Amino acid sequence: MNKRFGIFLEPDDLFFDYIMDWKKKFIHLENTQKYVNEIPHFTLLHGLYDNEDLLVKNFRNFTSFEKINIDSARSYIFYDDIQKGYNTLVFEFKNNNQIKSLQRLLLKKFKPSFSYKFVNLDRKYMVNLEKYHYPFVGDDLIPHVTITNIKIKNTHQLIKNFIEVPSYEKISFSKLYLGEIKEDYINKIYEISP
Repeated sequence: MNKRFGIFLEPDDLFFDYIMDWKKKFIHLENTQKYVNEIPHFTLLHGLYDNEDLLVKNFRNFTSFEKINIDSARSYIFYDDIQKGYNTLVFEFKNNNQIKSLQRLLLKKFKPSFSYKFVNLDRKYMVNLEKYHYPFVGDDLIPHVTITNIKIKNTHQLIKNFIEVPSYEKISFSKLYLGEIKEDYINKIYEISP
């Protein structure tokens, strides 16, 4: 049976805690939402894999990871993301050569066996989806850490507060991990630090 796995970067403590504080502001809302219970992370790839044991064994032997530093991240909203009426609140940052190189190396070594079902996917990502079984590759990757995907009016005070927050400066990612993606959380399997 195929299982869904992903490879993620976890931010260092200060930004991790900052993201958790934002998640706590939304978690109490009764609005339908996703991702709010997940630990803060930046997704490099995910998909369906047909051989969990081989994936885990190969990931444990992966040694080509160096700490990634980002100058700043800004609050951003992907409107009508995943489905109409649901907005994904994120802290977005610029893609850089270090991120793109790491992602390409990971896709070379850990390309998903099959792609996960992506809804509302723009046609421009279809070439990547067919080639890598993941749509957001290289220049098409939009680096971000998600707060939540929520059905909420854009006039809600929390949304206004979120969009007006100043950029977060100096972020580091020094943990790379393989995780199994469950319904509402990611189960860490193995973590690598430089």
